[in-house]
Amino acid sequence: MILLTACKECADLFVHETNKEFTNSTLGNMPGRNTSDENTPTNLKPEFSTSSVLDNMNHKKLHEKGQFHIAGDYGQPGSRVFDYVVSSYTPTLTALLGSVSTAANRAPQVLAIGMPTTPSHSPLPSVYRELDLLRGHIQDNAGYSQLIGRRVTTTAVLEAMDKYDWVHLACHAHQNVDDATKSGFYLHDGTLDLSTISQRSFRNKGLAYLSACQTATGDEKLPDEAIHLASGMLMAGYRSVIGSMWSVMDNDAPYVADRVYARLMKDGKVGNGEAGRALHYAVAELREKVGEKEYGRWMPYIHIGS
Repeated sequence: MILLTACKECADLFVHETNKEFTNSTLGNMPGRNTSDENTPTNLKPEFSTSSVLDNMNHKKLHEKGQFHIAGDYGQPGSRVFDYVVSSYTPTLTALLGSVSTAANRAPQVLAIGMPTTPSHSPLPSVYRELDLLRGHIQDNAGYSQLIGRRVTTTAVLEAMDKYDWVHLACHAHQNVDDATKSGFYLHDGTLDLSTISQRSFRNKGLAYLSACQTATGDEKLPDEAIHLASGMLMAGYRSVIGSMWSVMDNDAPYVADRVYARLMKDGKVGNGEAGRALHYAVAELREKVGEKEYGRWMPYIHIGS
C-alpha cells in the first residue's frame, strides 16, 4: 500500500531525515539527467509499490511516510529522486497490471466537478479559475462538461461519471480512519464516499484528477489495506489517478492543474498514460515558482496507476 501519513507540518522534518542510503543506492548508477527539464526526455518511470513487504528492507522510514517520490539528499545538488525519474505509485502490483493503459483511439470525454462553496466547509474561490483553465485546454481537443455548486449532487455526479472517461474533482474531501470506505468527497448534498463509488461498474476509465484535500492519505494503522481516496478511484476503474497527500494551497491547485492539462492536450493530442509525466513537470514548475524550501506546497502531489 502507499502508506501516506505525512502532513504539511512534518514536510521540513522529513526532508532532513530522508534515508540517504536509499537515495544513494537508488540514484548512484543512474545516468545524469534532470527530468525537471521538460526538454530532457526520460524513459525512467518507476512504479513504487510500497506494500508492507518493504518492512524487511532498509527503507522503512520512507515506506512509513510513503514519500519515495521526493526522497533525496537535500544538502547536495542533483541528489533528489525527481531529478532522475518520473515517479508513480501503485497500491498493489495487481492494481498496476489492471491499470495498464491501452492506446487511445478517440479523444476522451472529460467531466469537471467544482465546489467553490460547500456547506460547513471553508470556501475554495480558486475553483472557478481552475475549471476555466481546464475548459480552455480541453474544449477544443476533447469533450468537456462541468457541474458546479448546487448542481453537484451525489446522484448527478455518479450518473455523469458513468458517461465520461475522465473526471476532475475540485472540492473538499476527507479520510475516515475508522472505515476507509466512508472516505469521500464533500458535494452539495452530502458525501460521495468510496463505498458508493465502488458499487458502480466503471469500465475503461482514464484519468481521475482529485484536486481535493487529503485525497491520498492512508491510515497508518492499516498497512495492508489498499484503500484511500486515490487508490480507491484506481480500484473503481480509473487507470490513472492524481491526488494529494495533504491539503494543498487554494492558489496552487489551479496552477498545477493548468500545467497538467496543458501537457496532456498539447498540440491537440490527448495524452494516454502520460498523466504521471505531466504532473511531474507541473510540480517542477511550481517548485521553481515558490522555491524548493516551500516543501509543503509542492511535495503533496502524487500520481497513482499507469
